[in-house]
Amino acid sequence: FDRRLIQKLKDVYQDAFDEPCGANEPKEVVSLFKEKAQKEYNTILEYVAAKNQYPFIAILEPFKDLLKKLLNMEYDVLIQSVNKWEDELLDTKEDTLDHIKRFWNGEQKKIFDQIGTYLKGDQSNFEFIEGEELRILNQCYNDPKPYEGATMREAKMAMDGLKKKILTKINDEREATVKKIDTVISGITSTFDFKRLDADDRKKVLAPLEKLKDKALSQRYIANLRQYQRNADDLRIERLNLIQSLLSDIEGKGVNEPKVQYIKKANVKVSFPKKELTNEKDVEEYVDALKNEMIKHIKKHRRITL
Repeated sequence: FDRRLIQKLKDVYQDAFDEPCGANEPKEVVSLFKEKAQKEYNTILEYVAAKNQYPFIAILEPFKDLLKKLLNMEYDVLIQSVNKWEDELLDTKEDTLDHIKRFWNGEQKKIFDQIGTYLKGDQSNFEFIEGEELRILNQCYNDPKPYEGATMREAKMAMDGLKKKILTKINDEREATVKKIDTVISGITSTFDFKRLDADDRKKVLAPLEKLKDKALSQRYIANLRQYQRNADDLRIERLNLIQSLLSDIEGKGVNEPKVQYIKKANVKVSFPKKELTNEKDVEEYVDALKNEMIKHIKKHRRITL
């Protein structure tokens, strides 16, 4: 062999594997080269196996194929063709593989894993938050080279900022929900009819609201907390009607005697020919129609909650 080719392979060895080649004879040089290439190949196989979780790793597929081709070459072919594959090997090593190794063995991978877990685990809360943080996280997670530049550092800051915003929003929503439930409870307990119940019946009336409040205190999803507020309104009507039922049992009213029934103001449907009010006459006519409809419900022993 041309000694210049042997030296070239030794130089490639040093540049590719970051250590000098300790052999001089052609077969020994090739043997050491393939030994190191096999270790590199095994490492890249580990990376590529995780490309579903780290999509950008797919960029190493051609490099993996190159190493496999070199490993399968006869030693003389490997030496004689070194000038053909040298640039691809060393360029990919410097431009891509070294960066991915630093990513894989450092803090960047941990951050990337945290971002992936966070994006998949807290999605329902994202729609309630404004700002650029979510865009930055998604952009990082789908970046073909997230290991370059300040991408991971900026993504970490965005994730921390988004977590803080969501936590604040959850706490605000939880506070509003608990306040809503407490308001409903206070409205029920302040009624004359509730005070006529004994202690056990009072507990029975308030139990679902107290349970809903406990759920709100441990709930971490904003949409659920908002649903609890709507549930509290529904429970208000339901509990007020339960009070009337309990009082009827206590007082022994006849089955044919009408019971008081509570309904929401929203359930009072007004039949009105117009879709908008444009003048004073329209307002007066609509108010009269609403008044008449409400009176119909009152005459049917219904109480309208406001």
